Amino acid sequence: MTERPKAQARILTFVSGKGGAGKTSVALATARILSTIGRKVLFIDFDVETHGASYFFAEYDDRAFGIMEFAGVVKARSFAVVPDPATMILAIDPNIDFVPSKTQFKKKSWEICQDSRLMAFTLDHLIHLVRQRSYDYVIIDTQAGPTYTTRYAAKLSSVVILVSEPDPISVAASRNFEHEVRDELTSPMKFLVNKLNKEEIASFRAIKDYLTSFDHLTPLPFDFEVRKAFALRDIPVDVAKPTPFLFGLLDTTSELLRNEAPELKAVQTKLRQTLLGEVKLKKVRSEDRITSLLQMLAELKEYRVRLETRTRSRRAILLSLGVMLCTVAIVSVSLIAGGDRYYFLATSTVAGVILGLIPIAYDFLTKRTRRSKTEIETRIESIQRELEAEREQDQLYESILLKRMEDFMLEKEKS
Repeated sequence: MTERPKAQARILTFVSGKGGAGKTSVALATARILSTIGRKVLFIDFDVETHGASYFFAEYDDRAFGIMEFAGVVKARSFAVVPDPATMILAIDPNIDFVPSKTQFKKKSWEICQDSRLMAFTLDHLIHLVRQRSYDYVIIDTQAGPTYTTRYAAKLSSVVILVSEPDPISVAASRNFEHEVRDELTSPMKFLVNKLNKEEIASFRAIKDYLTSFDHLTPLPFDFEVRKAFALRDIPVDVAKPTPFLFGLLDTTSELLRNEAPELKAVQTKLRQTLLGEVKLKKVRSEDRITSLLQMLAELKEYRVRLETRTRSRRAILLSLGVMLCTVAIVSVSLIAGGDRYYFLATSTVAGVILGLIPIAYDFLTKRTRRSKTEIETRIESIQRELEAEREQDQLYESILLKRMEDFMLEKEKS
């Protein structure tokens, strides 16, 4: 029905057997990687029912046009008059243009997205527009499962990337997806395991043995930074902030595009080596900082102990002095008065005054000590927070280095 786009605009369609595989995050991150190395990318959110990627850029102008809005106008005009598909394209990055699936979220679009002819018509016009523009890659993010729109996008692709988590349910859903679409595809399908923990390496090997019909890409590690980025509506990779996910995606992208951009591997290798060198340096600095913070913490705690000891000593001295003065006063007055009742009352009053002055004297003498102690406690809490944050960073750098070791082991196993 629609011809394959020209070679200068390669189409990468991301699909998944079920929801929650991280397909949208991987697709967005891939667009960012390609953008970073100077490629012009058009990202199409063709998830026309749940609009996954469109929520990343949810601040739309009332005049903004997405796929649903475009299709709504086409339907209202009975396909007779077609708006300019360029109205759907938004620039979100110097090298990334974005086509949202929907921009007017308060308007219902269920009937529109269920019209398979209308959805195919809209995507065809976008692909036709791609031929007229100088895009290097088109990335299409689709709805989970073998829906009509997902299958139609997959048929137009240069390569289909099936994203799955490393669990039996996700793998079964991926297998079902492959059964549903394999007779319709003329382009290769790659299998990508996402959110892989190092404890699940054995599961990954089992998946490779089970899904022998797939070409398996290097798996992507589970990285909590991706989830944090998702919560903040951020694209989950930044070459200025190395993470295990970034390193994994650099390898995966390099494999995915191995035969179509020879200079890509050199650019990515240089970037990866630079980042890895920075990570090693940052890890050394982080370890030095942790050592320094632990030393500062130990010194502050030692000083706090000395202050507490000094405070207890002063309290004991004041109490002993007060008791001694009271005893001297009582004995002295008793000797002078010879047991007179009025003198005894006077003596008791003097003793009470002396005892009452003890807390005042204690407060006066220890005020500076208490202030110092408060400052120390505040400083200790501050250092503990900084230490906790530094340890998290150190664990991040460690996980990156472990990721590289895991990749090395997997590559060794392949060879």
